[in-house]
Amino acid sequence: MPAFSLPPAGRVDPRLIAGAAVFGVGWGLAGLCPGPAITVLASGKPIALTFVGAMVTGMALARAIVAGIGGDRFPSPAVAGSRHG
Repeated sequence: MPAFSLPPAGRVDPRLIAGAAVFGVGWGLAGLCPGPAITVLASGKPIALTFVGAMVTGMALARAIVAGIGGDRFPSPAVAGSRHG
């Protein structure tokens, strides 16, 4: 079973701040955060469809940008859960 690991405490960098800002703006504009938005999909409400579509697109775009600059900032869950020296 993969182990759960936390990032080092006190590590606040521009990526964290930018991600929190984008999360907050999305939540404020749509009135949804990612978890509840996925459950609201069952209602078929257009805002949920738009929000989740934009969220998935943004996640894919972020991975493509990071991969394009040679970064390995988004390891797969299997790698993220393993312990490396």
